[in-house]
Amino acid sequence: MRSERLFLAEAKRVLTEGFSLDERLDQLARGRMPKRVLPGSREWDVLYRRYYEEERRKLGR
Repeated sequence: MRSERLFLAEAKRVLTEGFSLDERLDQLARGRMPKRVLPGSREWDVLYRRYYEEERRKLGR
């Protein structure tokens, strides 16, 4: 019982941390997007993925 509670608490912590990181990376990537690029366009998708990955690498993840 105790080990199950500890496992669930750790799983919750890891998931929460992962989601927080994803939200932060999303904000950083969107903040770098040029105003001229329309959301939903092919160019927007390519740049978003590039910026997201660059920001992820900066954080060492």
